[in-house]
Amino acid sequence: MICTILSDGSELTGAWQNEEEEPTLTVRTRLFTLLQTLLAQGYEEFWLNCEYGVPLWAAEFLLRLRDGNPISVRITIPFEEQSTHWSEEIRDRYFAVHEQADSAVLIGTHFTEDSYAAAGQYMLDRSDALVICGADGSLPDAAVYATGQQTKVMYADLLS
Repeated sequence: MICTILSDGSELTGAWQNEEEEPTLTVRTRLFTLLQTLLAQGYEEFWLNCEYGVPLWAAEFLLRLRDGNPISVRITIPFEEQSTHWSEEIRDRYFAVHEQADSAVLIGTHFTEDSYAAAGQYMLDRSDALVICGADGSLPDAAVYATGQQTKVMYADLLS
């Protein structure tokens, strides 16, 4: 089965300074557990946009879990310069994920207001399920699109 993972970005609000310290460490631990649950449910192919936060972390975790598991990691790049304004360390991680992924698809060359929506639709057109990391009701446009595609929608609030 195929799963798209999106985030409402709430994991990046507040006191998110160091990924190895609280509260980010708890969010990352919950994300890892969520991925293990999805694998146990039979999801083997994952689509991610690799935006910093949950999508990038999920890609990194899935690539680590791929040893011994039949996991495909597929990246959808919303626009060419997605990581331009990120720190060098995070940008390096982003490109390392791309190198190890099973595929990477570029949706647009330049940022537009609908870059992320277009990337999301591309992923959802290929998915059986959508996991929205955020509170119930977050990312309503993605949830409505997924439902229209007969794609199962699940929420995972990693902050609570």
